[in-house]
Amino acid sequence: MATEWEDILDLGAGGPPPGEPVTEEEERKGAFRRLRESLSRSRRALTEEVGAGLFDRVDEQTWERLEEALILADAGAGVTARVVGRLEQEVEAGEVPAEGDAIRERLIQLVTEIASPDGGPVQLG
Repeated sequence: MATEWEDILDLGAGGPPPGEPVTEEEERKGAFRRLRESLSRSRRALTEEVGAGLFDRVDEQTWERLEEALILADAGAGVTARVVGRLEQEVEAGEVPAEGDAIRERLIQLVTEIASPDGGPVQLG
């Protein structure tokens, strides 16, 4: 009897056939590959949403769409709330110009600050 959803569905992961033993090394490589692919998909989705005129007009819908994009990019609810709340506050206070490029740049800075303890670029390999 199958105990994992991967045993039930063949998602074309490229691994050994079900029931065939998997070495620890293959399992580790597979996990890193899946993580890398997932992060890549998330990055592409977020880049497309933010680059698709999200900040052309800044209103309540803008912040909702940004929240949705960050959640879909696996940023998590807590990070999303912090980033969007701070960015919205800074735009409303005039600290960040209500222009697409300025908001986009500040968004990148905020996400980098949260993702990297030293505030520098995040290196994934």
